[in-house]
Amino acid sequence: MIRILLLAANPLHTSRLALEAEHRLLRNRMTDNLKMSNCELLVEWAARLKDVKERLATYQPHVVHFAGHGTESGICLEDDEGQCKTVEKEELAELFKSAGGDLQLVVLNACYSVLQSDAIRESVKYVVGTTAPVADDAAVYFAAHFYEELALGKSVRDAHYKSQLALISDMRAPRPRYELLVRADADTSQPLLPPMAPPKKENITRAKFNDAKFGRLELINSDDGDGEENSMHSETNFCEYDFRGSTTVKTGIFTNHKKTRR
Repeated sequence: MIRILLLAANPLHTSRLALEAEHRLLRNRMTDNLKMSNCELLVEWAARLKDVKERLATYQPHVVHFAGHGTESGICLEDDEGQCKTVEKEELAELFKSAGGDLQLVVLNACYSVLQSDAIRESVKYVVGTTAPVADDAAVYFAAHFYEELALGKSVRDAHYKSQLALISDMRAPRPRYELLVRADADTSQPLLPPMAPPKKENITRAKFNDAKFGRLELINSDDGDGEENSMHSETNFCEYDFRGSTTVKTGIFTNHKKTRR
């Protein structure tokens, strides 16, 4: 059985992320594998460093998925007061090195996380990280597609490739944001899980900018059952577009701020 450990952290005074939605989509993509006892999904909310150490030792996971904020210095866990505790790449490398031989894949779904990935690769076969700031909805979208491909029996390399294509196509990303680092001894043709039937799709809202700095943002509901894309507009509002960095990166005037994610 493949054990997947989701670590989620959204410290105080950082922009709120859709971590519950990311957990739900990951769980739903793995439903058939969970029912067949091919995998087990474990989660640690408001993760602190000492929590991560304990869970790695207790669960001995095969996959670790971190969802939260990141900076060029490291990923942001929480301290005892709920504030941001930055864990730098050297500490991350030691952390995952001590996790044991079962750990095969680490996904750092946060901004700039590829800067920490290279050090982790020495002790883990596969590491996925981001090369730049990544919008919260794009991070959720990538995770949903990545684990769906793994659930279908694809290799980590194939799952990464297809998720990148989906992100570029559906989210209108200007270039790939996620990088896969592979250790030299990894067999990239082998899947993590046995193949399952495709899961039922869920609507995932994507964003389209008409102006890169200050301008219009159109929220598009990818599917409502008729195969057509649907745009919804409301009164112009001033709001923030959150990225998975330690602070909000972009502010603009948007044509819609109504939530359509289900």
